[in-house]
Amino acid sequence: MSELKQALRNAIEVERSAARFYSKLAARTKQQDARAFLEGLVAEENSHAAALEAKSRELIEGPLPEHPDWSFENIETVPDWTLADDVSLDQALQVALEAEQSAELFYDAIADTTTGAVSEFFRNVSKNEANHVKIIADMIAKQRG
Repeated sequence: MSELKQALRNAIEVERSAARFYSKLAARTKQQDARAFLEGLVAEENSHAAALEAKSRELIEGPLPEHPDWSFENIETVPDWTLADDVSLDQALQVALEAEQSAELFYDAIADTTTGAVSEFFRNVSKNEANHVKIIADMIAKQRG
């Protein structure tokens, strides 16, 4: 059970870290359409963190560990973009695609290295990230015509 508790704490931190990343990027973005897209991602990542917290209350008794067991700042982010002065919608979509692909791989790795309910839970989280990848890839294709 402690493995699941730590895995949930880590996953929550991945989502919170992604929200912070998109928020910083949106704050430095002048183009309204790109900023709106990035702010939407902030809300979505915060929603994911809240959903994981709710799921943890269903799955386990007692509190989660207070902190993740290692740094997750680079899982669902693209660090090279942290200091960008301005981002176009096309660039924001590309950043989001790379970040979601990274998250999908991360959650797949957790699913691959755990068993039972823990593995199944994180396989589903990975599938959710894969769905985000598809949505963003479709948006990029539509944007590029």
